[in-house]
Amino acid sequence: MAKIHKIKRYKPVFINLMSELREMWPRDNVTDEEQTIINKDLKRLRLVTKAYFSCNSILGLIFTLPSIVNLIKPLFGIEAPRILPFFYWLPFDPYQEVIFEVVVIVQNSHYPRSECT
Repeated sequence: MAKIHKIKRYKPVFINLMSELREMWPRDNVTDEEQTIINKDLKRLRLVTKAYFSCNSILGLIFTLPSIVNLIKPLFGIEAPRILPFFYWLPFDPYQEVIFEVVVIVQNSHYPRSECT
């Protein structure tokens, strides 16, 4: 509501801003030469974005996979140490019986969300 009020109150400022932004961009059709340059650069940008996302995903997998594997091993009767994927201070002992599983699940499910932001 406050933003709507500000926009209505300072309407000339926002109209001026919109007109200045419109004037910045060309209105004519893009030539073939400009289009090939844009397409080439977009392909590079997509490649860099995919590489960045892949590197982040692999890094997240490297951090979280050992804790997930050690969480599953006891189900098959194999003893495994309790490993947390990310080490930070918690106000309780995270290695208690039920709390450890919850902390591992929360830490592992938190990582993909923070990667995208």
